[in-house]
Amino acid sequence: MATQFGPDDLRNLVADFPDFPQAGVLFRDISPILTTPGALSSAIDLMSKPFMEHSISKVVGIEARGFLLGPQIADRLGAGFCPARKTGKLPGQVVTATYDLEYGGDSIEIQTDCLDKHDKVLVVDEELDTDELVVDVVVLNRAPTFNLTHPESVEVESPITVEAVDIEDIDTSSPSGQQVTITWPGLECNEGITQPTCTFTPMFEGPINITAVATDDDGDTTILSSEVMVLNIPPTISTPTLTKGGQEILPDENGTWHIDEDEVGVLKATASDSQNDEGTVIVQWHPSLADENWTINSIGVSSQELVSWNTSGEHIIQVRAIDADGATSDVQQATVMVHNVPPTVEGLPGNTPVFEDDALNLSVTASDTASDLATLTVCWDLDAKADTDGDGVIDNDCELTG
Repeated sequence: MATQFGPDDLRNLVADFPDFPQAGVLFRDISPILTTPGALSSAIDLMSKPFMEHSISKVVGIEARGFLLGPQIADRLGAGFCPARKTGKLPGQVVTATYDLEYGGDSIEIQTDCLDKHDKVLVVDEELDTDELVVDVVVLNRAPTFNLTHPESVEVESPITVEAVDIEDIDTSSPSGQQVTITWPGLECNEGITQPTCTFTPMFEGPINITAVATDDDGDTTILSSEVMVLNIPPTISTPTLTKGGQEILPDENGTWHIDEDEVGVLKATASDSQNDEGTVIVQWHPSLADENWTINSIGVSSQELVSWNTSGEHIIQVRAIDADGATSDVQQATVMVHNVPPTVEGLPGNTPVFEDDALNLSVTASDTASDLATLTVCWDLDAKADTDGDGVIDNDCELTG
């Protein structure tokens, strides 16, 4: 078992060398303590004991003999050890202190991340004496840190919420909740000006840059930027209507409009799109699917088109909206029944007496809708009492045309 050494025993083991390393200097050599079994352990115990209840978190030992004692004292105290070395011996970022010796001056360095402002530090040397050192420490502020989270994309004119998360300011002295403020330059946030979330509604398509600024209680700032893709939305189109003479034509019980052949009506529909697309949206009409080449286009959200149908029968109408990006609305469809208008004949005289074998000149004026005039035929039934074509109707024969 190693011998226990008291303070006087340890003092007696220290060897004195006058005028070393130069005249006027008394050099105290601790080598005998190191070579005597039990002496070093006793020295460590004695040096550690006064500080056992002081919650020491770091021990600083000065090169070189401080490295022999410092780590062991730190171990006894349950603390960490920080070496203070001669200039140029430590890697990384360091701070330097210059001091005077009996025989000149010197400098030592310590790594900046070895200590922080919360540490309680014990500085030891190998001579069992004490000293008091007063230093001025400039504590540098660290800017706050945070991250941004948000969806990668959003549809135009739809709200999006961006949130500042993982907000930290490890050197703050402000009350909890007041350490860091977040601002959102260039954005109109629903929540206000300074808060960790920002909900806004983008009105234009394409990429949009989001910037957030974190400011701590010392006025230092950290700026983060991120990008959100604002997506196009397809237009919509209303159900079409048909008017005639300023009055809306109401559909029958089957949902069908009725109009005469060649009668002019007005097809109406209203498109809807995002604000930046409204001026370029195209409303495209197909007034009759029977004629695939018959299309009518208008630009703008409101469409009113004059139309008439020159073919009687049922026609299917379709309308849709197309935006500048090529996105289309759903197709709206309607049905119109176009009625044929019968022709009229005027100018036929009433009962006219005529002698047998005398010539009788008759002339009439026939009329019809414009689309039927080219094919209109005037048919003469010269004997209204005879069924010459044998169809069972006596007054629809056509003995002459002209």
